[in-house]
Amino acid sequence: LDLTKHVLFTGEVPHSKVNEFLCASDVFALSTRFEGWANVFFEAMACGLPVITTDICGNAEVVRNGENGLLAPFGDKEALSNAIDNALMTNWNREAIINYAKSRTWDQVADEVYEQFCMILS
Repeated sequence: LDLTKHVLFTGEVPHSKVNEFLCASDVFALSTRFEGWANVFFEAMACGLPVITTDICGNAEVVRNGENGLLAPFGDKEALSNAIDNALMTNWNREAIINYAKSRTWDQVADEVYEQFCMILS
């Protein structure tokens, strides 16, 4: 498919260099079956990237479809391809994406998890 003109296949990237690759990207895509609410979504969003991922587990709670990324049903290759194409053609509000990522601090998320456990246990 002659992808090397448009895609860089890096192999494993040291964690200290991940932000450089994210900042050089146009979108972030993770087609996953099991990994919902992945930390890497927030890492990508902190770099202003819209996230394209599968609509599994808690992904729809993180990726607000059309606002900071796009969701595709798991296993639907055409829908995933279309989501990536659409994301590349969309003029995203990158500052809003960054601000959303900033709002999801470890302390904020920990407080929300704590509140959920308290509700479950009461």
